[in-house]
Amino acid sequence: MYSVKEGIPIIHGRIKSIKRSRADSRLTRTLEEYIKTIHILEKEKGSAAVSDIANSLDVKAPSVTSALKRLHDLGMVKYKPYRSVTLTVQGRKIGEYLERVHNILKNFFLFIGIEEEIASIDACEIEHIAHPETIDRVTKFVEFIQTAPKKPKWLKHFEEFAATGDRPEDCDC
Repeated sequence: MYSVKEGIPIIHGRIKSIKRSRADSRLTRTLEEYIKTIHILEKEKGSAAVSDIANSLDVKAPSVTSALKRLHDLGMVKYKPYRSVTLTVQGRKIGEYLERVHNILKNFFLFIGIEEEIASIDACEIEHIAHPETIDRVTKFVEFIQTAPKKPKWLKHFEEFAATGDRPEDCDC
């Protein structure tokens, strides 16, 4: 199944590169993580140095260099050795998408009572494999809860159930 979400081609939940120079141009989870990291560093610092990327991902500089070469070949980054790296327009779109999905998933996990560090770790894992339809539905759910005039009664009931294993007495569910 092929779809386009926010201008980003997606096949079976995986982001695909528009510029396909080779048959193996599929972005891996690891390359997506590099794109998201570069996107965040660009927002924070204006550009991303190899050392900053390595520190953020807890990898060695040669691993970053190898990934940047691949991302450059895929048209996702502008990269020259010993210089800062920046995302291309397509790379930026993917970085924004991944950051948005991460935040949506993290907020969902926080709503159901997952501790923040775990919510962030799980969001990071799931953002790379979730189908766009799943993300769309979770997004609507999170927006529904966030825009509710008061905390929904059923959410309070769930919190009590999660904490005690028992349904609240006033729960008619």
